[in-house]
Amino acid sequence: MTACLREFVGYDTLALREDGTLAAWGDNTYGQTTIPSSATNVAGIAAGDKHSLAWRMDGTAISWGFNDTGQTTLPGSLGTNVIQLSGGLCHSLALLCDGSVVAWGNNTCGQINIPASAINIVSLAAGPSHNLALRKDGIVVAWGDPDQDATVVPAGLSNVFSVAAGYNFSLALKNDGTVVGWGENANGQTAIPTYLGDTKAIAAGKYHALSLRYNSALTYPVTAGQDLLVVYNTNSPSSVIVKDYYLAHRPKVATANVLGVDFPPQEAVTELGYTNNIQQPLIGWLNANPTKRPQYWLLCLDVPSRVNACTNDQEWVCPTNIVLAGHNVSVKLSESQSRPTFVTHINMNGTNDCKAYINKLEFFGTNYSPGKLLLSASAGSYGNTNYYFDDTRFSYLFASPSFNEGNLGRSGVLSANAGASTFYTNVAYGGTLSHHIVSGTNVAGFFSWGVHGYYGDTNNAYATNQTINFSGHSSWYLIETVESYNGQRVNPQQGNFMQWFASYAFGGTNYSNTPVGAVTHVDEPQFAGNYASIYFGLWAAGKNFAACAWNSRWSPYCQAVGDPWVRR
Repeated sequence: MTACLREFVGYDTLALREDGTLAAWGDNTYGQTTIPSSATNVAGIAAGDKHSLAWRMDGTAISWGFNDTGQTTLPGSLGTNVIQLSGGLCHSLALLCDGSVVAWGNNTCGQINIPASAINIVSLAAGPSHNLALRKDGIVVAWGDPDQDATVVPAGLSNVFSVAAGYNFSLALKNDGTVVGWGENANGQTAIPTYLGDTKAIAAGKYHALSLRYNSALTYPVTAGQDLLVVYNTNSPSSVIVKDYYLAHRPKVATANVLGVDFPPQEAVTELGYTNNIQQPLIGWLNANPTKRPQYWLLCLDVPSRVNACTNDQEWVCPTNIVLAGHNVSVKLSESQSRPTFVTHINMNGTNDCKAYINKLEFFGTNYSPGKLLLSASAGSYGNTNYYFDDTRFSYLFASPSFNEGNLGRSGVLSANAGASTFYTNVAYGGTLSHHIVSGTNVAGFFSWGVHGYYGDTNNAYATNQTINFSGHSSWYLIETVESYNGQRVNPQQGNFMQWFASYAFGGTNYSNTPVGAVTHVDEPQFAGNYASIYFGLWAAGKNFAACAWNSRWSPYCQAVGDPWVRR
C-alpha cells in the first residue's frame, strides 16, 4: 500500500501559546507530542498526520515526529526565510518570504512536485496527499493526488482570501465572505450551506468543513501584514513623518500595509475630493490586493477627516446642523466596504503630539506588553483601575434624567466587571467646580459633558488649564465628552481632542496624562455620538479601542482618535 493512501488519523494536538511556547497532547507513538527544547519564540505551527512543524520569529523551522518518508527532514534551502508551514499525511510544505514554496517528504501522488504556476504565494494548505497555494493575485494553485477532483480548481475562481485542504476536498474563502468547495462530497463537505452569511475564516477536517461567521463584536486574531492599512498624505511632509515614525516605533506593525493618498493638507474635503483622492485610491488598493482585506485602517495626520457640507473648506463657518449621512471620512470609508471597517486616526495637533502618542505606545509595548501586537497596560500590572463618569451639566436642554449618559457608561463598566472601581457625579444645572469630578487617580476611563458641563470658565480649556487633574497611573485610558465639535481642528467653540492630547493635558507634564483613545465628533451629532455604555463596557471587558469606538457608534459624525489595537 502506498503511503499517500494511508489512513489520515492525526490523534495528537498542538497549540501555540501567546508567549511563543508550545503545548502538545494526545498520541505520542512517534514523538509527535514531545516538543523539542528548541521550540521557543515560535511564530506559527502546523500538524501533519503523525508529525509536527513550527517556525520561529527568526524565520527558522523546527520539525519532529514520524519521519518514515522524510517529512520531518528539513531542507537546507529553508534557511531563515520561513513564514508559514503546513503538514500533510507524509509530506510537508514551507512558504518562504519571497513567495516561493518548498516541499519535502512522500511524493507518491506528486504532492511535492511544485507546479511552475505556484509563484508569489501568500498562504498554503496541505491535505493528506494534495496541496493548495494561494497566489498574491487571489488565484488558487492545486497539485498532488487528483482523487475526487480535489486538485481541479473551479473555473473562474478568483479574489480568494484563504484556502483549506481536507481529505480529498478543498475549500476557498473569497474576499467577499463567500465560500467555494470542490472535491469529494460523500458527506456534504463541499455542499456549502446557503445560511453561512459573511464568513471570516474556514477550516477543513477529514470528512467535514468548518466556517467562522464574521461578528464585529468579536476579537479575532490579527497580524499587521494582513489586518492593518496605514494611510498617509503624500502631499504632507508631516503626514509622512507620522507614518514613518509609527511604523518604526509602534511595536509589531512594521509589516503593515501602507497607502499614500495625494491631497492638500486640510481638515475638510468636498464630496468630489473625497471620492477622487481618498476613496478611489483605497478601492484601487483593495482591488490590487485581493488576498488582503484589512479591517483596521489608520489615517495619519493631514489625511482629511471631514467631508464638507458647503463650499467653504472651513466648514465651521457654515451651518453645522445640516445632517448628511456619512458626513465624515471615517464613516464614509467604513460604509463603503461590505464588511464594517474600523477606521481610527493619529492626527493630534502636529507631529510632536503625534510622535509623543506613538512614544507612549512604544513605552507600554516594551514595558507592559512585550512582544505583543495588542498592547495592554493592565496586562503588565499597570494600575489603571478607576473609571470616572461626570454627568453634571448646566444647560436646561441637557438637564433631563434621560440624558444621564455617564451613568450608562458606569453601568457598562460594571456589567463587564461587577467589582470595577467607578466614581460618579450628577448635579442638574451644576455650575461650579464643586459639582464636578475635577481630579482622578489611576484613570482607566473618563466621561464628561465638556463645555455643557461648564467647568467655571468660558474658554473651554478644561483639559489644559488645570481645571481637571489626573495623577498616579493615568497614562492609559479612554475619554468621551458630550460636545458637538470636539473632533474639529478649526472650531474654537468647544473643547477638542487636540487639547486632550496636549503635553500638559489634565494636569500632566510631557504627555503623562493624555488618553490612549478618544471618540470625537466632526459635526453636530444631535446628542452624543457614541453609546457610553458600550464604549466603556467593551473597554472594561478587554476589547481593543477600535472595537470599543466603532461598536458604540450611533452618529455618522464620529471620529476615533488613537491606535486601533490598544486595550485596557
